[in-house]
Amino acid sequence: MGRHILILLACLAMTVIQAPPVFAGEEVPVIEDDEEYRVFAAVLFPNAPEIPDEIRNDPLRRGAYLSQRPRLDGLGLGNGFDVVQEATEETQRMRPADNEADASLREDFNRKNEKRGRLVKEKLLAILPKNHNVRIITEEEMTELFRSKGGWNEFRKRNPFAGGIKSFSRVGFDSERMRAVVFVRHQAGSEMGVGYRIYLHKSATSGKWIITGSVLTYIS
Repeated sequence: MGRHILILLACLAMTVIQAPPVFAGEEVPVIEDDEEYRVFAAVLFPNAPEIPDEIRNDPLRRGAYLSQRPRLDGLGLGNGFDVVQEATEETQRMRPADNEADASLREDFNRKNEKRGRLVKEKLLAILPKNHNVRIITEEEMTELFRSKGGWNEFRKRNPFAGGIKSFSRVGFDSERMRAVVFVRHQAGSEMGVGYRIYLHKSATSGKWIITGSVLTYIS
């Protein structure tokens, strides 16, 4: 009798515990590192650049400094209405020739992006501005939406204020974890998308991640 009870309890437990999502027959591990989510948030809602003290009170030099900030045309950052893909991309790699990054940053980025990761909705949404309208789209919903040619029309019906779908790579950090690099793609249609490799620096005073550079790596 005791053995039968144990078997019954085990069966009940299996019906309650949900397995993690499986994409294309592969179990995709969740992203646990809180710092990666802070980088994602700093891309979706960029923090203001820190103006060096020596030019803070000089309008001309301050204006010239701000005009040289990276442009991320087509990404639609900071608009508040974003749909973010749950699974990260795994096709992004950095080469030694990409000398805008040091070796430790490049190696961490390449190692992490050998496999996809899965964003935890609660972790990301909890650190976004209170007035955000960001939602996570699962792989299951992506498959259901785009199994036919009318996928983008259906997407816009469900998300009338979103310009498209954003997807991230995993985040690479340097050895001091003060610099970061991440790829972000914004796809607004089957032949309308843009992607950048974005570089960030962590402020030593505020602890915020600030975008410092970008490289356009994808356009359609």
